Parts: sequence; structure tokens; C-alpha cells
Amino acid sequence: MHHDERDPYGFVTCLTGDIGVTGELLDNSYHLIVVNNCPMGVTIDGFIVKDAYNDLSDQEGFAAGVHVIDSVLELRRCTIMNNHATGGAALYNRTSNVHVLKTRIVRNDNGAVINSLASVTFEHCDFLRNWKYSGNGAAVASTEGSIVTYENCYFRGNKHARNGGACFERGTSHFVNCLFVKNRAGNVCGALMVWGGDMTVEGCIFYRNRAEIGGGGLCTSTVGDLRVYNSIFWANDGHRSAPIRDQIWIENGGRVDFSCIQDWEGQLEGENNFGDDPLFVEAARKNLRLRDDSPCIDAGTDDAVTEPIDLDGNPRILGRSVDIGAYENLCADVLDLSVELVEAAKGGGGGGGGGGGGGGGGGGGGGGRCVGESDGDGDGVCEPGEDCCLVATVTVNADTLPPGSTARVTFTPLDENGDPLEPRVRRARIQSEGRGKATLPDCPAGRVRVCVEGCGEALCREVQCP
Repeated sequence: MHHDERDPYGFVTCLTGDIGVTGELLDNSYHLIVVNNCPMGVTIDGFIVKDAYNDLSDQEGFAAGVHVIDSVLELRRCTIMNNHATGGAALYNRTSNVHVLKTRIVRNDNGAVINSLASVTFEHCDFLRNWKYSGNGAAVASTEGSIVTYENCYFRGNKHARNGGACFERGTSHFVNCLFVKNRAGNVCGALMVWGGDMTVEGCIFYRNRAEIGGGGLCTSTVGDLRVYNSIFWANDGHRSAPIRDQIWIENGGRVDFSCIQDWEGQLEGENNFGDDPLFVEAARKNLRLRDDSPCIDAGTDDAVTEPIDLDGNPRILGRSVDIGAYENLCADVLDLSVELVEAAKGGGGGGGGGGGGGGGGGGGGGGRCVGESDGDGDGVCEPGEDCCLVATVTVNADTLPPGSTARVTFTPLDENGDPLEPRVRRARIQSEGRGKATLPDCPAGRVRVCVEGCGEALCREVQCP
């Protein structure tokens, strides 16, 4: 089997440091994966890496999950979680070239990632609920001399006792199509701190981040060259700072252009910024996409666009100009929606994943895989005793939603009175013939309403799950 055909989400491989007394951290492994002096390249694909505990002192205490030194590494479709170290508990990169793809970095203690004189690219990665009580940057800290790129990444719920609730950058860094949501710092820079070096922030959203002293969203100290384009700063809290510093706090230069910033009154250097409400679809439910009447639609600058797709995987420029924020506003001319019950094969657990959350991600995790054929008797009811999942097939006018784009499909269980319960959102990737499929493993018992959003009212179907 070719490695691209593997299914790490349905069939989980776990590397755990919990080798002594179960649940006792102090006797766990120091390191789980060490890549040392491998310049020809190593690939690590589809693992859960968890529960390493490195309490050594000084630099010996760096890294617990993955330790990379003088090497070339591709790390993809992994989950690195619940690791502890002096620093870089999930991933420590030193003088290495590292590519991290579709990986989740979750609940790591005392700083998740350290990049030291490294060249690193993170694509479609999630950094969730990591924390740190010393130094800077709970999710990622990058030293001077590092070159780090973040594309289509999601930072949520990371917390630092001092500065940089999510990221601390001293080298050269580029953030594109990223979400920073509910990160927190005890001092300054609730989401992102820049300390020297050069940084570009393009098409990002900073929402409800908090810092106790100032700079709830992004803040800088000594800046080499900071450029912010096509980004949204909204509902961040700098606590004791001036209103504009709740959102963004820039010292010693830097420039912001074509961005939506709460409390904007021309305080910072830049052009075509405004302070109108961006009108998210449903921020309370983590949906930071733009409503059809958002002032951010077609309000960005195409000259700053470096990635052809947005955080949903849709084309980055669909209207007159690029939209401000991480998502392009689009609507599909939906022609048809059909829903099938198919047999599910159990795979157990949830492997890697990642890929930029924020209001509806796709796959992975916790259920069966839809591998069977349709029930076939035409009554829409799965046979008794079968494990079933739902497959929604969406047909759109390809002129309004080009191949490679995604349509948003919502599966909503209904209670016995027909009232909606917690919805589950999936993405249907549109193929060349204008069709795409979205899958819901483990069909919940009872009736389920399945809807796809179009240019007008959503098109919906209902189906009975056993």
C-alpha cells in the first residue's frame, strides 16, 4: 500500500511515553521521536505522539514529543498532545528544515513548539490549548535567525503566563489565512508577539484574544519590518490599554493596510483600513466566515495575496477583489442535494487531522468510515443492526463554485419534538462534474436534517437514522 492510501484517522498508531505506572507522568519517556543529523530527509506520517515527560535541565530539557536536530523532516497527519518539557514539549526544531502538514498540536505543557535557527513551514495545522508559564509563546516560539511560515493554521485557547498567548516571533515569519481565537497572555500580546525580525500577516483573523496589560490581538516591540494586510482584528481585549491597543499595539514602526480593526480612527500608519463590524456569520459558534452584507467583501488588496486558496480550500479571489479575513465569501448555485445511508466500517479512534479550524472542519476522529454501498431499498432507513453513516451528495453549478472549492453541509440531529440539536458541519469538495460529497460517521439515532448553503435559502433534506 502506498503511504498516501493509508488512513491514520480510521486506523490509529499511537506512540506514548507512558511506559511506567499508567497515568504517572514522572516515570514517562524523555523523548518519543528523535531525528538527528538526517540531511537526506525523514517522513513521519499518521501518528499520535503523546505523554512524554522531559524534566531535564537547560537545553537537555527541550523537546519531549519530537526532537529534530540538523535534519530535514516532513511531519504530516499527526497529533502531538499532552507532552511536557522545559520548552518545545511537542516539537523542537534546531538548525533543521521542517515541513509540518495537517497536524494537531494539543495541550502541551510549557510551550508546544520551539524553532531555533530553523526553516519551518506549518500548513493546515491546529494549535489548541497549549500553555506556558515562562519565556514567551505558548504555542510557538521562534528564535532570531529562524524563518517560519504559517499557512491556513488555527490557534485557539493557547495560554501564556507572560507574553505571546499563541506565538512569539524573533526571526522572519509569514502568517497567511490563519485564525487566532481566544488565546491569552498574562502580560502583553494575547495572540501574537513580534520581537525584532521581519513579519508579514496576510488574510488573518484575530478574535477574542486577551492580554492583561495590552495588545490583545497582535503587538510588537523592536520591529524590523512588520506588514499587515487584509486582516481582521475584532473583540480582542487588552484590558488596561487604550481601545486601539486592545486589537493591535505597534511600537517602533510597522504598517497596516486594507484591514478591519475595531476602534480604528486612523491611529496607525497605513491605508484603506476601517472599523466597521466585519459581520461574521455566527461568531458565537466559531463561524468567522463573512455574511453576504459584510463590509470586508471585496475590500482587500490583491497585491498582497500569496496563496491561491483560503482557509476553506476555496479560490482566494472570487469577486472584484480579495476579501478581508481568512475566508472568501462565496455562495454556490446549488442544483441538488441527495442523502444516503451507507454501511460504516469501524476503525477506532481519531488520528491526526488538523487543518485550520474555526467553524467547521471536516473529517477525522472518533467514528467509523463510510465504506459500504447504499441501503438500496429506497426507504431511506438503514437496516436494523447495521452501523450506518450519512453521505450527502451536493450538485452545484460549476460556474458559481469551481472545482476544488467546498460547499458547507450541515447535519443537524432533531429531537423527538423536531427541534434542532447541536449541528455538525462538514465540507463537500466539489469535483470537475460539479458534485461533491460530505460524510457524517456514526449517524445519530432519530431524524437528521441535512442542509447545504446556497446563494439563496439553504437546500435541505431529512433522513431517519436507526
